[in-house]
Amino acid sequence: MTQELILMLLNEETGYFHQVVGVVLAELSLRFRIDTDEESLFLVDEAETGNPALDLILKAIAALTNRTRMLR
Repeated sequence: MTQELILMLLNEETGYFHQVVGVVLAELSLRFRIDTDEESLFLVDEAETGNPALDLILKAIAALTNRTRMLR
């Protein structure tokens, strides 16, 4: 299911995700789970929200954040 959702969001012509991802990121920001500045996105709280769509993106951000910390 997860892979199917991601493939549905991908715009095959441009290779970019549709606006849905922007909406999810905005919602995560409003819930104080992520924050941003001009250059970066920061994970504030990786606890599940109870919403499968939000939690999917939140887990991906957490995985990338943890990988980045390990590389430093």
